[in-house]
Amino acid sequence: MVPARAMKVLEEAWVIWPRPRLRPLEGVPMGSKLLPTLALAASALLLAACSSGGSQAPQPQEEKISASDQGKPWAGSGWPLKVQSGTLHCYPTNPQVDGLSAVTFSAGGREYALNGVAIDAARYENVGPIWLQEPSAAKGLHVKVDMGVLIAEGLRLCSSPATRATASGSPAS
Repeated sequence: MVPARAMKVLEEAWVIWPRPRLRPLEGVPMGSKLLPTLALAASALLLAACSSGGSQAPQPQEEKISASDQGKPWAGSGWPLKVQSGTLHCYPTNPQVDGLSAVTFSAGGREYALNGVAIDAARYENVGPIWLQEPSAAKGLHVKVDMGVLIAEGLRLCSSPATRATASGSPAS
């Protein structure tokens, strides 16, 4: 049911706005209030869709990491970046699907895309300038150090039960 005041506003607007010259719809009288009602219904649906506050976007998770982190798979010679430390970020894009999260690394005031989801988001810089060449690669080949360890760690940030509970606002159990 359309509130009377809203209907009055729509009717007044309908009178003021120039009406397009259309042939009448079959079975719909020309004096019908169908179009203003449809316009109001469409506006209400659009407003409801834009203002639905029932579900909040998951919060990004982050962790400061460095090449010298003890016990991590990248400790020692597995570190794939030219910078020695920074912050690893995970931005969950769909919390119901593990692995569908943007993983980024920030250092020196810049944030770099590490996985395909982050690259597709087109909001982060290309990691190429800070990504190390594989020292054991044959001369002339441009092979990079494996980035998989950082991507796996970033995805772990989004998928661990503690971070999911923190992102949802409830304590971890």
